[in-house]
Amino acid sequence: TGPLEGCKLIRKENSSYGFVDYFDRRSAALAILTLNGRHLFGQAIKVNWAYASGQREDTSGHFNIFVGDLSPEVTDATLFACLSVYPSCSDARVMWDQKTGRSRGFGFVSFRNQQDAQSAINDLTGKWLGSRQIRCNWAAKGAGANDDKQNTDAKSVVELTSGTSEDGQETINDDAPENNPQYTTVYVGNLAPEVTQLDLHRHFHALGAGVIEEVRVQRDKGFGFVRYS
Repeated sequence: TGPLEGCKLIRKENSSYGFVDYFDRRSAALAILTLNGRHLFGQAIKVNWAYASGQREDTSGHFNIFVGDLSPEVTDATLFACLSVYPSCSDARVMWDQKTGRSRGFGFVSFRNQQDAQSAINDLTGKWLGSRQIRCNWAAKGAGANDDKQNTDAKSVVELTSGTSEDGQETINDDAPENNPQYTTVYVGNLAPEVTQLDLHRHFHALGAGVIEEVRVQRDKGFGFVRYS
């Protein structure tokens, strides 16, 4: 998915975990989308964002947009991967219900460049992301601040957003996309410009993973979605 800067493996008696550093955030987002759930030596691996205290880029001075009508299967990584076609995209966060662990159906995306933010609003409003058409607009000043505060771990330890604690012990979230049977749409990124909906349908149909209900390709943005029944 992209060049690696480094990696680290932490071995534990009951379970091991590790960290992989990419040179750019988009490559990391694509790695999450393509490798999460893949089998490594016969065991499915969990891949998600890992943050150390103070590591996340300060976006307080960036230009923020609101993205609404998100389908339940859209995660931070999905949202960022889709919006990172704009070079100055710096962060993307889906707002989650703290009690249920479910998506609240909206999120916020930050850009270093105002024109990229405006282009995203103009280009993506009404476009399909997952199983829904999204709507984009400028975020109200301070919007998402309280939500973001709730989602930020103040401890000076590594936080794994996949539900894995710093000692590598996994906490299962039944509402996470990989565990919830209602999530049937998969994101496909880094598509070549010539890939059509028919090409994508043929490729995924050949996998024999199930009945495909719908395929959508955003050829100008290089990504698409495959929805299973």
